[in-house]
Amino acid sequence: MTPVEICDLLDRLAGWPWPLTPAATQARCVVDLGYALVRSDQDRMILVDEAHGLDDPEVLVPRDGRPGQVAFGVKFEATDDLFQVRTPEADAFRGDLYTHTVAEGTRRWGSADLRRIAHNEGALWLLPGGGAHLVRLTRGGVHVHHYTPQGAEHTTAEKAAKR
Repeated sequence: MTPVEICDLLDRLAGWPWPLTPAATQARCVVDLGYALVRSDQDRMILVDEAHGLDDPEVLVPRDGRPGQVAFGVKFEATDDLFQVRTPEADAFRGDLYTHTVAEGTRRWGSADLRRIAHNEGALWLLPGGGAHLVRLTRGGVHVHHYTPQGAEHTTAEKAAKR
C-alpha cells in the first residue's frame, strides 16, 4: 500500500458518521472497505483485509465502553514480505514508507505533532471534527490508526490522567 493509499483510507474513515457501534463499524469496514469478517482461532469475529495487503485491521473499543465515550481506532499495519525480516534493507524500506506517509499526511492535514512513543517514532494529526490520525514507525512495520472524535477524546483524557 502506498502512502497516498494509506492517507486516502484515513480520509475515508474520518468521513464516516461517528459515533458508530462496534458492529456498525465492522459492517462499514466490510461494505465500504472490502474487508471480510472471519472467525478466529479464539472463536471471535475479526476483520481481514486481503484486498490492500494490510495486516490486522481491528476495531478497538476502550475498556469503559460508556455511551459517548466509545472509541473506535481502526488499526492497520502496512505489510510486505520485506516486513517479515529484520535487515538493514527492511528497516530502510519501513523508514521510507513512514517518511513518505508522514509527508503525504502533512500535505493533506497540515503539520503533524511528531513524537517518540515507546521507542517508536510517531506523527499525530488532530482533525477539525475532533478525531485524529496517527502514523507510527516501529521495528515491525508502519502502524496507522484513525481515532474517532470519541476515541481521540478518550485517548487524550486517559493520557492526561496518567501524568
